[in-house]
Amino acid sequence: MILLLGSQEPEHWPADWPVPVTVTDADSLLRCCLERHVSQVVLPEEAQAYCPELLAQLRSLGVPYRCGLPAVTSKPVSGGTPLVLDGIRMEVQWREHRVRLTEVEWRLLLTLYQTSGVIFSRETLSGVLYRDHRVVEPRTVDSHIKRLRKKLRQLQLADEPVETVYGQGYRYRALAG
Repeated sequence: MILLLGSQEPEHWPADWPVPVTVTDADSLLRCCLERHVSQVVLPEEAQAYCPELLAQLRSLGVPYRCGLPAVTSKPVSGGTPLVLDGIRMEVQWREHRVRLTEVEWRLLLTLYQTSGVIFSRETLSGVLYRDHRVVEPRTVDSHIKRLRKKLRQLQLADEPVETVYGQGYRYRALAG
C-alpha cells in the first residue's frame, strides 16, 4: 500500500504508480503506518524543509518515503491566482497571504473543498471531524466553521468560500476572485 499525505487531483498522480490511500494529516499517516503494511509514503516536496520530525519518525518505523508531489491546488480564481491547500503545514495560501489551520479546521476545509458544491449537514461534518464516536453538540460544527471563516478572511478573498445553506448545512463554493 502507498500512503499519500494531502490530496492530489488524479492528473498529478503518476500513471505507473499503484492507487494510493490518501490521508490528510501527519497523525493519520503515522497511525496507518503502525496499523497496516505500508510499502511507501509519498509526501509533498515541502516535507523535506518543514517536517523533519515526521521524516525521522518514518525512518524509525522503517517506512520508505518519497518527497516531490506538489501541494494541493484549487482551480485558479479570477486573476489566475490559485488557492493552495498545503497538507504538510496545514496552511491555506492565496496570493502572498498564508493562514495556518488547526487539525479540525484543516479536515473541515479539506472535506468541503474536495466536494465543492456538495451540502454537508452538521451531523455529517461532525462525523468527519470526530472519528472516535464522541458525543458532540450539534452546534460544535458551527463554532469550527466560525473560526475557519475568521482565518480565511485573513487571506483577503473577495468572497467567503464556506457558504451556509439555510436549513441544510454548509458547502464550499468556488471563489469568484
